[in-house]
Amino acid sequence: TAINTPVVTPEGLIFSPDGQTMFVTDNESGDAIEQYSLATPWEIRSATHVGKLDITDGSSDDIEDIAFNNLGTTMYVVERADDKVLEYSLSCAWDVVTSGCTVTDNNSDFAIPNDVTNNPEDIAFNKSGTIMYILDNDQQVAGDQVFQYRVPTAWDVSSITEDPASFTLDSTASGMNPDAFEFS
Repeated sequence: TAINTPVVTPEGLIFSPDGQTMFVTDNESGDAIEQYSLATPWEIRSATHVGKLDITDGSSDDIEDIAFNNLGTTMYVVERADDKVLEYSLSCAWDVVTSGCTVTDNNSDFAIPNDVTNNPEDIAFNKSGTIMYILDNDQQVAGDQVFQYRVPTAWDVSSITEDPASFTLDSTASGMNPDAFEFS
């Protein structure tokens, strides 16, 4: 069953922990986070479009993926063209569009150095928010890699100061162009 959606170029997908809310990043039509309500948790056929949040940070706003802290009160957006992780506070957990709920730019972005990555695609955190992972699918710098950053102040990406550890993907042998990753 296809869902009628305003998303032109979907890049990222994430659900709230209860499976009742779904978020899709769209880096084509206004660089937005599209929010959906699921009448049946985890069942995408029951999705109803609630609205969208336009992302206006960065100079090109080429958003790729999103992540949330455990409480759903902080949202992280990977902005590919500017090599940044943008951080936002949500006044309503797991909600970026409902009237009365506000999304505030924390102005505590993390700028990924260009000598580390030039094409960040995906983001994830460990459960405590003390480690952040970024997937880079860029053959121009050092190949396809997953970078691991320590986050000294949990869930605050502006506290990252050290160089990342990395795991290189052998994508040349298989012709891969990795765009996303997940952890069990």
